[in-house]
Amino acid sequence: MILFFNKEDDIDVPTTTTTKKKRKVPKFLVMATQRTDVKDIQSKRSDPTIRGFESLSTTATTNAKLLADGYWGTSTKLQSSMQHPLYKFCKFESCTWQSFGHRPTESTPHAFEARKLLERLATDPGVKSIIHERELVVGTLGEIDPIDDRYMKEKEKHGGLLLGYNTNNGHRIDLKLRTDDLSGFRTYHEIVCTLIHELSHNWVSDHDYLFWTNFGQMLVEYMYTHLQPFVVNMKTAHGQTTAELALLPNFFIMNNKTTSRTAAAAAAKQATAVHEQIVPYVLNVLRKDVLVLKRESL
Repeated sequence: MILFFNKEDDIDVPTTTTTKKKRKVPKFLVMATQRTDVKDIQSKRSDPTIRGFESLSTTATTNAKLLADGYWGTSTKLQSSMQHPLYKFCKFESCTWQSFGHRPTESTPHAFEARKLLERLATDPGVKSIIHERELVVGTLGEIDPIDDRYMKEKEKHGGLLLGYNTNNGHRIDLKLRTDDLSGFRTYHEIVCTLIHELSHNWVSDHDYLFWTNFGQMLVEYMYTHLQPFVVNMKTAHGQTTAELALLPNFFIMNNKTTSRTAAAAAAKQATAVHEQIVPYVLNVLRKDVLVLKRESL
């Protein structure tokens, strides 16, 4: 090995006259490795725990495939596990400061699982349909600290129950993911209804008539996205429909599966069943939310 140093030494070069002329020449440093050292290095095996350069491209391809083929599958654009490039949740934040799931004796899910749940909510086809239709952008979708959250504690002092809150009309939305005993997550459908409730606050801050109308319309759109006729019998990459993956109530899924050989007749029956089931169900959800808010205001 030859290294060139950017350092020059002056040497005297004799001339025909009595004076000497100085000329600058570069300095070179020659380095070498002993053969025994080279053979010793070549005989060693690579560390299997360290990823080599050759595997980088393979790993990137695999990660991209896993990202695309997420919880909701990739059979259609509707079911893609990617958010819209413009209308989306920009950031996810789970409760990492409480060290959930770090101890062997704990049953509460790890913060990594909480983040997966937040990403699952953000890529839910029904939620994406709501966000895209209204061109919504949410800065952060986060998890409420179930142990020490000041808003939740303030609500509990007055006998209330806080399941989520919206900060600055969509700058940030926080959801209560874990149960009160921290043994696991709340049911997915309860959490997604809370998320839609908070998304409605992007438009209306107060719980007035306009808010409940908007919230009800969002719920209808969410349910219809999962139960519309051309989605009911369409399987995802996981062998289930989006209605099954969204853990909708069983009577929606059971009543909308058809064995008819006539596609047109089956689609008509499914459309009728969807309209008949969605509206009463949404009204029941709204009624429960209104009763909760009334109890808190007493």
